[in-house]
Amino acid sequence: MVLNHNKPFNTLLPRLPFPLLLIAFSFPTRAVAQGTPCSPEPTDIAISYSSIVGCAIDVAGDTDIFRFDGMSGESITMLVLRSGGGGVPCIELYSPVARVAGPACGGFGGTSARIDYTLTSTGTYTIRVRESGDDDIYQYNLSAPRNYFGSPERRRAFKLNVVV
Repeated sequence: MVLNHNKPFNTLLPRLPFPLLLIAFSFPTRAVAQGTPCSPEPTDIAISYSSIVGCAIDVAGDTDIFRFDGMSGESITMLVLRSGGGGVPCIELYSPVARVAGPACGGFGGTSARIDYTLTSTGTYTIRVRESGDDDIYQYNLSAPRNYFGSPERRRAFKLNVVV
């Protein structure tokens, strides 16, 4: 069959003796927590860059705390992705002295929260995860990958796997 591109598309298809019906099926899936499970309540644990922590806001008003050491100039992305339940995730970032970013709540249809931030000082940073209205529960995965290593010396040290 030679196609004539000057004809409308519907005339290029063969005629069927019955209407063509396309049906799409969607099967429900159950999200499974990945990575390191979080500690029992009250959740306050140390994490490292690029780790994935599976955790939950277990009761209304619950707050989970995660701490990591960072250096000035490092760029990170913190992401909370809901894996179950109905709550809306919120995330906040605190520097060694004050809150510096957030709260960021309920992006992508209420299933995730994200903060991109370049660290402004060296020390222990705190990520606080909660539910937006403090009135619902949900399970989630938290990740905080480092996007940029700060100073050239820090990048070289990371490649050599030494502490600066």
